[in-house]
Amino acid sequence: AKERTACVRWIKPATRADDPQEFDKEEIVSVYQLEGHPDYDYRYSDVVVRLSPVTICSEASAGETDVELSDLSWVGNITGLKNGDIEVTW
Repeated sequence: AKERTACVRWIKPATRADDPQEFDKEEIVSVYQLEGHPDYDYRYSDVVVRLSPVTICSEASAGETDVELSDLSWVGNITGLKNGDIEVTW
């Protein structure tokens, strides 16, 4: 029965995305009681995007700016899962 249990660490809700993660409590539960959550269903090689894309502008003629659409530095792939966080390669 011990092999079918897991230690679940609950994370305190953060007010901002930059706040460090703090654990609220731990509890031992049966793995048969665990369910996946659709908001946290990450897999290796999933494509992710930044909320604020980085744009590169170049000066065009007559003072207009032209956005370079070929820059995809705001698109990445999940390359690792570590301690409840995802690792992204941009």
